[in-house]
Amino acid sequence: MFRKKIQFITSYSLHLEPVIKNRLTPFIKMAIKYNFEVQVVSPDKKIFEIEGVSFDHKLVFEQEQKPRNFAKRMWFEIKQARKLINTAINFEADYRMITIPSMFLLFNMYLFKKKLVIVDVRDLTWEYVSSNNFIFALIKRLLKFLASANLKKSLFINVTNMTEHEYLTKNLRLKNTEVTLVPNGVTQYQFNELSKVTLNTNGPLTIAYIGNVGIGQDLRYFVDVAKKFPEINFCIVGAGTDFDSLKDYSIKRNISNLKMTGRLDWNEVKKVYFSAHILYAQLTPDFSMGMPSKLYEYLSTGKFVIYGGKYQAKQALADFDNNIVVDPCNLKALEDAILHLIDSKEYLNLSSSNQSKIKRNFIREKSVSRFFNHLNSLH
Repeated sequence: MFRKKIQFITSYSLHLEPVIKNRLTPFIKMAIKYNFEVQVVSPDKKIFEIEGVSFDHKLVFEQEQKPRNFAKRMWFEIKQARKLINTAINFEADYRMITIPSMFLLFNMYLFKKKLVIVDVRDLTWEYVSSNNFIFALIKRLLKFLASANLKKSLFINVTNMTEHEYLTKNLRLKNTEVTLVPNGVTQYQFNELSKVTLNTNGPLTIAYIGNVGIGQDLRYFVDVAKKFPEINFCIVGAGTDFDSLKDYSIKRNISNLKMTGRLDWNEVKKVYFSAHILYAQLTPDFSMGMPSKLYEYLSTGKFVIYGGKYQAKQALADFDNNIVVDPCNLKALEDAILHLIDSKEYLNLSSSNQSKIKRNFIREKSVSRFFNHLNSLH
């Protein structure tokens, strides 16, 4: 029986970046279920395996640590994107899906001759370029133009939230290009595990952050608030470009009630979810069009969430209970939210309503199944 081929291309390692792994794994598994042959092209050093699933993984070796300097980082990503695309071109595919945040994968899309490329937009990275001076403003304008020109060539575009949908259709004026919603969320397995989490009735109050440790999160405010509440345990689980500097920042402030674990495996992460009373997340204003995928995990537990942010995630959390949204990068607002919870004890409730909404609307397999139903309807 003839099987169509689909190729997934990412500029992030499936082994080193949990966000990418969590995004692509349901696509790979569902593609197999829909009888596609699957190939993945990524900058990994070893084959990524999914239990019970057979697919082809093409490795493009790259350095693990990306440069922090803006110009060097841009040049690195340009070269990396070209290498990934050139590798992908060597193999036939009926459909190819490139996943952003790497805008340079998008800018090299023209190398694919057929117009059967799907763009999976997880982040509008060109919008993060500063406009503080003429040169950067010019670069940003050019990147925005290139993004629009290449997105128009796609078969269709996936976005993870309605803020991205509105930006592409109105700001970039992609009126003749189909934009579909494939939200982030949790897998069925993750939801089943997280919905078993119970309230911690023992020990001191614990507030945990679980996720990427980068400039978009700016967890210095979380560190600073830990200094103000020595009677509360604070925990940061995860790794990222800002991990080392954040650890130095906390050591210099001699904070004994803050634990930074680095990246943990899933079984250890579950233990943190069980032990925490309150779950915290933040996105700085420059990254406010995004929706942290960890929020879906948080809400699956039913536990209380403090979120520092605006726009997309703030709007999304308005549909859920058992949470407080504060201004991002605002130490006083975060401190006041914690004081309120200490007084009100609201964190001693689990929200079954939040869990029901996640189960109904944000299970990744369901969203990806709709994606493949749509893809099959086109050809």
